[in-house]
Amino acid sequence: MEANKPVRLSVYILKIIWTALLLSQIVYLILAFLLYGEPLFIVPEELNSFSKAFLILSLSFIVMGFILFNLLLKPVKKSVSYKDAKQKYFIPFVVRLALIEAFSLLGFAYSSMLKQNLMMSFTFVAILSFLFCFPTESKIKKEMR
Repeated sequence: MEANKPVRLSVYILKIIWTALLLSQIVYLILAFLLYGEPLFIVPEELNSFSKAFLILSLSFIVMGFILFNLLLKPVKKSVSYKDAKQKYFIPFVVRLALIEAFSLLGFAYSSMLKQNLMMSFTFVAILSFLFCFPTESKIKKEMR
């Protein structure tokens, strides 16, 4: 029973990190609301070329997060035991969350540049990405195959 404790503890740690970064999205929304007022959604027809390039750059962070996660996870899958693999799973998982967080921060910077609250669109995409990678024991086992 004690041998299983470190494995459970690592899942709890991943869940704590995931929750903290998910809640940061709400903080960004509140900050943007306080600074720039009512939230607006991004309308693609009204964007200039700089804005389109900025949005593509921002979205690339999320795409990189999922691609990099899989690339970093490949050597971990070759680990001998599930316990060792579980501990090595931590770094790719955190890198993916950090890149999703970077996307959100770029959205906040974009809102600041335009002096408008465009965080709703960025937050929606970030929260969907966070929900997609919620850490569970079964999901980790599935990703480790």
